[in-house]
Amino acid sequence: MSNSYFMLEGIVNDAKTNAILNLSRNAKTTIEDTRKLGNYSAHKITYTCKREYVREQIGEFRALFDELLHKAGIRV
Repeated sequence: MSNSYFMLEGIVNDAKTNAILNLSRNAKTTIEDTRKLGNYSAHKITYTCKREYVREQIGEFRALFDELLHKAGIRV
């Protein structure tokens, strides 16, 4: 593997355990759920992520992205 690429699972695991980032408990769960949904869509030939799958989780996704943007200093 090239040093230019990192597996998403590794990035997510690092984010969940990174003491400096210090994600909330809900964010840790949601980031893993988001990764799984994307992984299924990208790698399972017969799986297609449908709008209703995302719609069911939209509140959690919004809270996760807001938290990440806030921690990045993009949104206060």
